[in-house]
Amino acid sequence: MNHTTLKIGLALMLLDLSPPFSHGAVLGLFETNADIGKVSHPGSATFDSSEKAYVIAGGGDNMWFTNDAFQFVWKPVSRDFALQAGVQWLAAGGNAHRKACLLVRQSLAPDAAYIDVAVHGD
Repeated sequence: MNHTTLKIGLALMLLDLSPPFSHGAVLGLFETNADIGKVSHPGSATFDSSEKAYVIAGGGDNMWFTNDAFQFVWKPVSRDFALQAGVQWLAAGGNAHRKACLLVRQSLAPDAAYIDVAVHGD
């Protein structure tokens, strides 16, 4: 049986930004982070190993059909996997359409096929 390598990870799409965090830090279980699509402000991600927590900030407009724009923390997988996460918004208010997602993408292209489970800001 042929296996396809998929990108799995956490995604965040926000219109209002948190303070910037440094890029290039160790990202726990994930390999790297990147902005997907055309974002209005660069996103960032950090991992706190003592808390086992990720802080992800993004400046994209949405994840919707073929026009994705968000910050993605990811790693490739080509075997069975399970995803689990708790989501906590660090600031009240903000854009009602902001979302945090557990996400599986076929590629990093902004129009890639994906499946997700999302928590919306509202």
